[in-house]
Amino acid sequence: MLMANQDREQAKAAAEKQAADDAVRKAEDAKKKAEEDKLKKIHDLVMEQQKQALAREKQILETDKAIEAALKAKDEQDAATKKAAEAEAAKLAEVAKKAREGAEAEAAKKLAEAKDAADKAIAEAKKATEEAEAARKKAEEEAAKLKPADDQPPIKFKDAVGRTFRFPFHLCKTWKVSFVI
Repeated sequence: MLMANQDREQAKAAAEKQAADDAVRKAEDAKKKAEEDKLKKIHDLVMEQQKQALAREKQILETDKAIEAALKAKDEQDAATKKAAEAEAAKLAEVAKKAREGAEAEAAKKLAEAKDAADKAIAEAKKATEEAEAARKKAEEEAAKLKPADDQPPIKFKDAVGRTFRFPFHLCKTWKVSFVI
């Protein structure tokens, strides 16, 4: 019996050892599986972060391309605007040149007309001056004729009422006689 007890104890010890070994193995397997799960989660997180980083890089590249396209379009628009402005400036310069030539021609025409008018005015002024000179000479001659002679006494007379009148001779000689009846 002793042996049987020993065998049982050995068997029991072996079974306990086996159970302990199985428990250690299960614990190690669980620990290994937990570490594998942990590594898998870390791997998945790293892969997700890489995917997000790639998506961000892709988005940045697309944004950069869009910015480059917008800048290129803006440069093309600026060039087109500048070209249009230069063309407009050339048209305006041509119009200004034509307007200036027209204005110069018009000014030359008006200058010629003004010169002709001035020449006519000068001729008329000379004629008027000559006429005025002739009129002045005639007036001087008449004035000389009408100039009172120092030896002529004034005309004196009395009317029927008794008033006395004195008239200088040089004025009386210019009077015209008319009879009103």
